Amino acid sequence: MVSRVWIVNALLAVGLVICWMNIWDVWQTDTGMVPVVLSEEKGKAAKSFKTPPENGILSDADYQSVVAHNLFSATRTAPSPEAAKTEPVDEEVRISGEKVVLYGVVIFDKYKTALINNPGDQEKNIQNRWVKEGDNIGNLKVREIHHDQVVLSDAEGSYRVLLHDPEKAPKNSVSPKSSPSSQPKVVSVGETPSSVSTSVKTTPSAASAVEKAEPVRQQSSKFTEKVTISEDGQYEIVDTPLGKIKRKRK
Repeated sequence: MVSRVWIVNALLAVGLVICWMNIWDVWQTDTGMVPVVLSEEKGKAAKSFKTPPENGILSDADYQSVVAHNLFSATRTAPSPEAAKTEPVDEEVRISGEKVVLYGVVIFDKYKTALINNPGDQEKNIQNRWVKEGDNIGNLKVREIHHDQVVLSDAEGSYRVLLHDPEKAPKNSVSPKSSPSSQPKVVSVGETPSSVSTSVKTTPSAASAVEKAEPVRQQSSKFTEKVTISEDGQYEIVDTPLGKIKRKRK
């Protein structure tokens, strides 16, 4: 009886033969499909795709940028410094005959805006407008905004519009009216308490207060201190209408 090992080996051998035959067919078919190209001239080098650089002389236009920006030119000059900003002028600014008025300023961190009137633009029926730095007001431009002023500029110069006009006093500031009670009271005291004189402008209420104080002063002037010395001689005993007061001798 044939062993199982030989049966397995026989099957593997048959499979190996079939695979080899298929591989051989594929190999022969691919080789036949590729055409053989023979060059017409043997030994001729293949043409390169890279074109060699041209050795021609460049024209003057190619060097124009180098000549124009010559760093070592004798005619080279330093750049002109920037023109310094002109100081704004304190004068009345008008646009289309209407004065520019600054009503208020709002500044918060980098946010700056100002409330002004709307001169020269009455078609929109807007009396006031908010402007920022860089906005245009007629032919003027808002250059700077500060807490108390706005700087406007044009081709001729800069102009300052103040928030508060220093030449005009605030409308709310009214001088207080003088009243009789607000007049100063002058009281002069002589050597004795009884000599009390008042000024001519003394009010009736002040005069009555002086008359009431005069009897008290007269009574106090009639009082004389009665001083006695204690037995040990260190204290003085003063007899007053309110009682005896003991004080140390100096």
